[in-house]
Amino acid sequence: MQLHQVLLQGLIASRPAANTLPDGTLYAATDEEILYQIVTQAWTTYLTGGGGGGGTVWTDRGPTTLTPPPTTGWTWDNQAGAVAVEPTAYGSNQLSLAVGLGNALSCRIRTAPSTPYAITAAFHINARSGVNFAIAGLLWRESSTGRIVSHQTRGNNGFIATAKYNSSVSFNADYASANVGNILGTRTSWLRMTDDGVNRITSYSWDGFNFIQLHTVTRTDFLTADQVGWTIQTSGGLDMFANLFSWLQS
Repeated sequence: MQLHQVLLQGLIASRPAANTLPDGTLYAATDEEILYQIVTQAWTTYLTGGGGGGGTVWTDRGPTTLTPPPTTGWTWDNQAGAVAVEPTAYGSNQLSLAVGLGNALSCRIRTAPSTPYAITAAFHINARSGVNFAIAGLLWRESSTGRIVSHQTRGNNGFIATAKYNSSVSFNADYASANVGNILGTRTSWLRMTDDGVNRITSYSWDGFNFIQLHTVTRTDFLTADQVGWTIQTSGGLDMFANLFSWLQS
């Protein structure tokens, strides 16, 4: 057996049938950035590629798998000058706001899945620190009233919070917040919101594996969410963008 017969590459559609090659054969799918191996005459995933928008990234806690966010099915609530690019670099989605815009939430929303579900997302915020309301995060929304619960990082003060909004342009109050300093905020961070059919639960993570619960409440408290999504907000005279690198619905 020659080396070129067991180390193959090409488009996933061109991958040979597993039963035509020996066990151990490797195939690099160039359009997926996934390396497959034949095990007991079946193709199995051997290694996923790195970078945003899918594959694996390495954190200080180990490898974290990313799931590309959906690029269709989104609608706006209070676009207010925000720009959405879906997808952009490395398969991520991006929301951006220019100076003087965005003194409220600019939201991308979609229909919520059936309960029970959890949405786990990886974000990176790029904004100057020390200014007010450099925010990005996940959200629940009630379409009939426009009410929102946002699970968010706040780059200005190192807080992570779960907050209530009467609408995208009207803040109500925080359910809960935690001061995590520079660990989250303008760095990449992971947020999770769970609706188990009884309660809404929000959690956060440094690595995408180990999550800390921030808040839980009855799922009909303040709103009954029929939409989910993500959001940014900025004020204080700065440009800002947030990239959504991963959106896993489970």
